[in-house]
Amino acid sequence: MEQNEPIIIRLRNHENQVYTSLIGVGPHTFRVSFNTGMHGIWIPGRIPRVANQVNAYDGDVSPTYLEFPGTFDSIRLRNGAVTISGRRKTEYILVGHTGNYVLFGPQEFVVYRRVVPRQFYLNLPYDGFVGLGFTPPANVDAVGANNPICTTMMNQGLLGSNRFSLYLRDYYFNGDDGGRLIFGGVNQGHYLGHHQYFDLVNNLNQWMIHMYSVSVAGHLAQFCTKVLIDSGCKYIYGPPHIIYRINRQILGRDVPLHGTTVLTEGEAAGILDWPHVSFNFIEGDEDASLTIAPHNYVIAADTDGLFISAFRPLVFQPGDEGHFVLGLPWLRRYHTVFDFGQQRIGFALAVQ
Repeated sequence: MEQNEPIIIRLRNHENQVYTSLIGVGPHTFRVSFNTGMHGIWIPGRIPRVANQVNAYDGDVSPTYLEFPGTFDSIRLRNGAVTISGRRKTEYILVGHTGNYVLFGPQEFVVYRRVVPRQFYLNLPYDGFVGLGFTPPANVDAVGANNPICTTMMNQGLLGSNRFSLYLRDYYFNGDDGGRLIFGGVNQGHYLGHHQYFDLVNNLNQWMIHMYSVSVAGHLAQFCTKVLIDSGCKYIYGPPHIIYRINRQILGRDVPLHGTTVLTEGEAAGILDWPHVSFNFIEGDEDASLTIAPHNYVIAADTDGLFISAFRPLVFQPGDEGHFVLGLPWLRRYHTVFDFGQQRIGFALAVQ
């Protein structure tokens, strides 16, 4: 590929649960998910007591591998229910697709060999994780803290702009053709109109923007503060009391304060008549509203035949009680530009 040409990653959609692609790590190939809500790159080594493990990184067969003595990292996933841990190394990374590959490095990453509970790894339809979050501030002891691959490619002169764009397609309309992740550019055929940009929250080094409220069909549900845009999250999370109000206003009936709101068969059949939910963001000195439609926020449950609300309760840490996380249901509706250079996020309606 020519220098500064956008690098295109073709994504596979696993039934709207996760979007993955293949990357090369030294002499190995792994299927990974790309997560804007996490730091670092996490690739499996040989995991004890996992029979018939197909993919495992082995530095002994790589001429470009380098280990950091004594660097042991651990990270929690699934809202703290899963822990993975391993040692940090450097390696050369290959991304892209036929005719559009790029090799860059050395890139820091973590080879994880411990997963608790182990069943989490056995159920994964992919091998590891590529974090697309920012490098944490120097005063923050964050695991896997290293330059995101977008920054590494930019520093090595491989990208024309320090940004990436994400276009996610719906499995029930497009099958496993999950869309595209593009480093260094956008494809104008992936969205309608123009992007509306929102500045990032200062000094947090996260893909987080200001939000002041959520409303259902124009009726205020609750005032809020900030929202994280996370491509590794398959739901929309918010504080339990706010999610309770949203689901109750949508359905017109009582719903659980904690746990999943499951739709009845009749409710699932009538979602086209349901209201849009508006997220009201702060853009400079003004506010701007973007909505999510019923066909975006009603999703299939893991159990066959059931549908659930994508609005899920999550108890945040003290001080973050007004936070939200916008995951895959939001990102399927909006083509999103993550702009490192200008510290902002842009949304435009995605083409489906």
